[in-house]
Amino acid sequence: MPTGQRSLDRLLWAGQWMLALSFHLIGMIKLGLMVHDLQPHFGLRVDATTGTLHALGLVEAVLSLAVIFPALLHVVPKVSTGAAASLGVLALLGTANPATGISTGVPALNVALAAVAAFVVWGRVAKVPFAPPADESPSYL
Repeated sequence: MPTGQRSLDRLLWAGQWMLALSFHLIGMIKLGLMVHDLQPHFGLRVDATTGTLHALGLVEAVLSLAVIFPALLHVVPKVSTGAAASLGVLALLGTANPATGISTGVPALNVALAAVAAFVVWGRVAKVPFAPPADESPSYL
């Protein structure tokens, strides 16, 4: 891999880890608390339900793991790109607080996370796609 691509690959991995850690933390907070606990801190709508909050937290936590592990383990690494795109969409939807009522209440953070997700998707699709796994056939064949 050329030096420029290696540097971009490292930046993309850093972006993937940032997305994974951020959304995993946010998802676990949403899973662990009730709506009435989060309303004063995150500006949740009054009609937001705990079930909706927990479902979104679960989706965010699972997608955060999918951003890293498929690519890291070389098991269908394109899933990582799709998960990053999905997290970007969730971040953009979170800026529409009146529409969803389940955002973090910090639109700048959501836009920044969406920008990181867009960078990861662009880099993994157009510039430095994941390398196909090496042929791992047993040596005795």
